[in-house]
Amino acid sequence: MQMLCQYLEKRNWRQLSDLAGGKVKQFIYPESEDVVYIPLTKDFSDYYDVIKDSLKILSIVEKSSIQAVYSKLINPSSDLLRWRIADDLTSRGEISFNAMQANIDYIKELLSATCVDIISPLTYHKKIQTQAVVKQMETYKFGQTEIGSYILNIICPLGYYQHTLFDPNAEELPLSRKINLRIFENIDTIQQSIKDNSSLADEKVAAGNISVNFLNALTRLYEENSNTDVNISASWNVDVPNPIPNPITAIKLEPRYIDKVTYIAEKYMPKAEQNITKAYYGKITNIAGAAEVESRDKLMISVAAIGDEGQKITVKVELDNAQYSQLVTEAFNQGADVRVEGLQTLKATSVRLENASLNRLS
Repeated sequence: MQMLCQYLEKRNWRQLSDLAGGKVKQFIYPESEDVVYIPLTKDFSDYYDVIKDSLKILSIVEKSSIQAVYSKLINPSSDLLRWRIADDLTSRGEISFNAMQANIDYIKELLSATCVDIISPLTYHKKIQTQAVVKQMETYKFGQTEIGSYILNIICPLGYYQHTLFDPNAEELPLSRKINLRIFENIDTIQQSIKDNSSLADEKVAAGNISVNFLNALTRLYEENSNTDVNISASWNVDVPNPIPNPITAIKLEPRYIDKVTYIAEKYMPKAEQNITKAYYGKITNIAGAAEVESRDKLMISVAAIGDEGQKITVKVELDNAQYSQLVTEAFNQGADVRVEGLQTLKATSVRLENASLNRLS
């Protein structure tokens, strides 16, 4: 019942003197002079009737239902991030399974990168899925979506924060709120900087305020939705006040900026992560090369693989055409698993292996 008392105090109910030797608290609402009683022990025979009456009065004051008030009390508060993705398919009520899966992965990557940026600001994080980040990501849930557009409603938990905090500042905000505010701020800064041809985004990355990992996640979202409208909006939980007035609550992704974002990301990629021999396992998803077979020296394939942190990645592999053409074609046509190894160069949207070799595994 202590939580209910804090809830009332936060909503400007004034506490009166205790009753029954301190076992019952009473609160009055100044604007209507309604009074509610909160028994702190279940020893009273009418305990449940008193609680029910108090919730009824509270719901009338808040112009809500008893169920809605009760839900606020027993459930953690949350923000809602709405990712609206609209294209020709979603306008017909259809959703591409591959697009849905890819966007979920990339949104999670963006949330994770923002989280680790807040916990440990760096220009580049060699590892994103730290214990703290994994713990934070486990708390997120999906809400209901809508027909006519592909909408991912991501419930971002804030805990029982609204019942205990009365004088908030930026440092005291729940981590989920910090992440949500930072995502909007980062994307707005990046896109506005590119639009204005300013160096602000570059400076933010150099200072460690926006990480290369965040840029990489953003470019993957750009690439996946290059012909799609993606809008992000937030419904802030009003019980957790923001430290700044009028924060950004909606933003549209601008895939046309992908080249510039990619350039900044690769500019600040640590040299230690480049030009090292790496091996990956997966399936070939695409084969490309010079149009004229006779003049085709190199073969470029795409391999769907798993990265060091368990995330899905695309590995672009450069192979000698004469040596690997037949093997690659057969593995691709038969959906065989392959192992590729080569000199790694990290790109914003993929991993590249040069001077590579390939072995078929199945």
